[in-house]
Amino acid sequence: FFSSSKSSIMASIQKALVDSK
Repeated sequence: FFSSSKSSIMASIQKALVDSK
């Protein structure tokens, strides 16, 4: 659960960072 969830969270954060630029 935490492994796949962490990956999804990291992807979401990276996407947010890219979108914020």
